[in-house]
Amino acid sequence: MEKERAAGKAPVKAKNTNLFTFHLSPDLLAPATREEKEYLVQMRESTTYWKDAMRRFRKNKVALLCGCIIVLLLFFAWVGPVLMPYAYDQQVRGEERLAPMLSPYFHPFGTDQLGRDLMVRIMVGTRISLTIGIVSSVIILLIGTTYGAIAGYTGGWVDNAMMRVVEVLYAVPDVLIVILLNISLKEPLQKLFDSGGLRAVSSLGSGLLSIFITFALLYWVSMARIVRGQILVLKSAEYVTAAKALGARNGRIIFRHMVPNSIGTIIVTTMFQVPMAIFTESFLSFIGLGVSAPLASLGSLVNDALNGFQSYPYRLLIPAGFIALIILSMNQLGDGLRDALDPRLRE
Repeated sequence: MEKERAAGKAPVKAKNTNLFTFHLSPDLLAPATREEKEYLVQMRESTTYWKDAMRRFRKNKVALLCGCIIVLLLFFAWVGPVLMPYAYDQQVRGEERLAPMLSPYFHPFGTDQLGRDLMVRIMVGTRISLTIGIVSSVIILLIGTTYGAIAGYTGGWVDNAMMRVVEVLYAVPDVLIVILLNISLKEPLQKLFDSGGLRAVSSLGSGLLSIFITFALLYWVSMARIVRGQILVLKSAEYVTAAKALGARNGRIIFRHMVPNSIGTIIVTTMFQVPMAIFTESFLSFIGLGVSAPLASLGSLVNDALNGFQSYPYRLLIPAGFIALIILSMNQLGDGLRDALDPRLRE
């Protein structure tokens, strides 16, 4: 500055950079025209989490095909028996042990040793297996999500005590407990049905109801651990802190904020529980602890076909093929949902 004064030059004043003195042209605040709006929409299409997940799911051709197979199996199981000319327990004299498609009668899958149509019995068996898989998964979802969310959000000694219960159930062999529970529950439930109790669910039979009780008592532990881990991650989120500051109750924070933000993981885990439940039911029915006769499941149909497997292999291969198709389709559908619902797997 002194050098500039000595040279006879006036100092240069700094420009006023105050933002409050900056004036905008009114033309810049004019509403956008229709052409500008259409151009902006073409540049970036608005989307949501579920729209983006559905778009990525449709790109997975294998998962989409397996979803279509599951829909066809549901139609086959629930609508098929209505269209068939035979009932699942109807015995037709003179039509015992007919081979598939080799008789003038309408028996596409053949008949068993009592003259019962195998196709309608497989339809009913598929219905029973899918019902067990879906209902058991819903039971596991409700119990496991509630238990894990409460444990993860509460923390402290409550979390430690609840998780010790889960670890004890994990340490016990699943198959052994399932068999013991099924055997111990089947006879008391049958006596209760015979005495007129539980009329609303007596049509399910003691075997089927004992399977539901067994799943409710044992198989929710995996769901509880997964949900607890998700809740522990979301526990420090900003929206949870905001909800606490606004005075929201713990139950509202858990089930209105934290659980919905874990819905992707919960849906995928539930989808993987369905084939596990179907396989367990098929195993129990195979060893004679499943549904009660004359009601049939796919596992009981496989068990009935063991004695004449060498002479009538189709009686075992057809229901076993349906079991494999259901489990494979459910697993692939679960993989596709996991890839679609996980934002970290975006391309």
